[in-house]
Amino acid sequence: MSSGESSLDTPYWNLAQAAAWVVMRSIGYVDKFGGLSPDSWSATLMYGETWPYPVVGEESELLKALRKGNLMAFGVRARDPQGLEEIPSADWEVLTISPPEAYYDGPQQSRIRPWLEIKVKSADLWRLWPGPDAPSPPKEKHSRKNWGAVDAEIRRIKSGGVLDLADLSDRQLTERIVSALGKAYRDDPKMPKERSIRSYISKMRKTGDLPSRRPSDSD
Repeated sequence: MSSGESSLDTPYWNLAQAAAWVVMRSIGYVDKFGGLSPDSWSATLMYGETWPYPVVGEESELLKALRKGNLMAFGVRARDPQGLEEIPSADWEVLTISPPEAYYDGPQQSRIRPWLEIKVKSADLWRLWPGPDAPSPPKEKHSRKNWGAVDAEIRRIKSGGVLDLADLSDRQLTERIVSALGKAYRDDPKMPKERSIRSYISKMRKTGDLPSRRPSDSD
């Protein structure tokens, strides 16, 4: 990583950084695999006896979490790049992790990499694999609101594949979410207000969790 920069300051980590955290739980070690000139994770595995930190986990835990859907990853499709997208959990059933990449076996012993620039949220790694170097989780203003229902509906809309979220404004997407939740939204006092949902969607677009809005003729 660049001089003075820590992985603690980056919301997304590549798969080598993620593997380093699962295995070592040390930010100092994670830093070695980020930035413009990262160390090689495969080479590091060859010389495990020289690791400066105690081993507390296994790399295989990372793939298990991705396959179960406990950890979400994001990447750019190799064949049809449309920016950073959430990688479906089902894809990991056929993928093998070779940090910082993931592949499946192709013909003649080739390796096919359907997703590029794969990243995971550092906050998700800290939640699943806590360690002394992990920062304390921030206190979110909306922590008492039922954002789980909103997140679930967003995932349902994304996985449905019927709507292109890049064509929907934040307001239009909010209206669809509220409409889909129906009576549950109207009757639950812990549901966030529509204005809060629009703000939440806007932040998700900025972080890459949702596709950026595609300009329309009416914009």
